[in-house]
Amino acid sequence: MTQRPKNCRSCVWWRESASTRAEKTTALRDPDIGTCQARPPWVFIAPNGEAISLFPSTHADRFCRDWQTRNEVPL
Repeated sequence: MTQRPKNCRSCVWWRESASTRAEKTTALRDPDIGTCQARPPWVFIAPNGEAISLFPSTHADRFCRDWQTRNEVPL
């Protein structure tokens, strides 16, 4: 049996090309870029005063300590 690598792509918290302002056009979508949703999103204040919340963007081949297999049920 082949074991899946422990990277963002195989993590339950990772979303491929999750919705960010730059990725809303098809031309800018990259299947190797996504967002990590293991923690709450970061909140930024735009120059126009609008509050924007974003999850951190990550590359599919990265790894971190929050990795969980997609077969596990997160708490």
